[in-house]
Amino acid sequence: MTPIRQGYFRVSVVPLVLGLAVAEAAPDIPRPEHPNMQMERSEWLNLNGAWEFAETDEAADERYLGREPYPDKITVPFCRESKLSGLARREFVRNVWYRRVFTIPSEWRSPRVRLHVGDGNMPVSEDEFFARYAGLTNALLDNPHLFGFCYTQLTDVEQERNGIYTFDRQAKFDAQRFHKINTRRAAYERTSGPPEPAHRVAWRVLVGAAPDGERSREWRFVTRAPLVAWKWEIDFDDSDWARGRAAFGQKHGRESYIRTPWNTSDIWMRQTFDYDGAPFDEAVLLTHYDNAAEVYINGQLIWSARGWNDDYQGFAVTDALRKALRIGSNVIAIHCHQDEGGQFIDAAVLVGRTRPKP
Repeated sequence: MTPIRQGYFRVSVVPLVLGLAVAEAAPDIPRPEHPNMQMERSEWLNLNGAWEFAETDEAADERYLGREPYPDKITVPFCRESKLSGLARREFVRNVWYRRVFTIPSEWRSPRVRLHVGDGNMPVSEDEFFARYAGLTNALLDNPHLFGFCYTQLTDVEQERNGIYTFDRQAKFDAQRFHKINTRRAAYERTSGPPEPAHRVAWRVLVGAAPDGERSREWRFVTRAPLVAWKWEIDFDDSDWARGRAAFGQKHGRESYIRTPWNTSDIWMRQTFDYDGAPFDEAVLLTHYDNAAEVYINGQLIWSARGWNDDYQGFAVTDALRKALRIGSNVIAIHCHQDEGGQFIDAAVLVGRTRPKP
């Protein structure tokens, strides 16, 4: 921002361009209070009210940086989309320009003048702040699925004045009012907890992962591409493949799950499991993969993904699994490819019957 003689200020921002030329405030202006009560000083001037206004779509149009007449008027502090601005325009525009003239009061003692250009709608009093805080907190406490929340920035930090204490830990607000708002009974406390789902699922593990403990069985694996029949042949000769228990990999923060190190670009793994033919309503593949992975049952692809995830995640595979499963012996085969960074692969297959809500 460049100060120019006779109280003329210009601010230019591209692609959002704001031109300010500046003088006297109208006697009746909207929101006449200081927009930020913490920044209020004894000498200040509110520039809300009528401004000249223009819009342009050219990326670097500077025609309104001079004395070019502005075609419209807008009421500040309301945005152009608001009816209160006098415009109520909803279409996209690349640049907006504002201009008005104001006079620095002659009685101001300091020769230094600072122009604040901002947006938003700060509370202008302690009562208004607590009204907003109570509204937000009540919305949280009235949610039966929520059983905890925290205010993350207790103190002001440098230019961020979002705290309920100042930078040097002095209280900015009445602590008793916070206590009253925060400690009322939540919806979660007034009931037996969140609403019960319409149905529950009784899950059964067909293939276990590391979190399943003893139900996680040994895999056969190689790190060089095998013959294609590894995906579907129950009796495929994998006698010379290495043996290991999942999870496989090397990944910071997941060491407690990793039972078999894996540090090559690819891994192919397989194991057999039995299915007794019992009906199921839902099926889920639970997997933590890093990076791209594909999962086959008896040679049929039931799930694949690129990229990675950072924890065990469930994916619905009901239809695909129902088509691929056989009564008796089955084979699950997984290929995982690693690009860079940490690497990890583990998977479980679960089937379940739904039970009506009691």
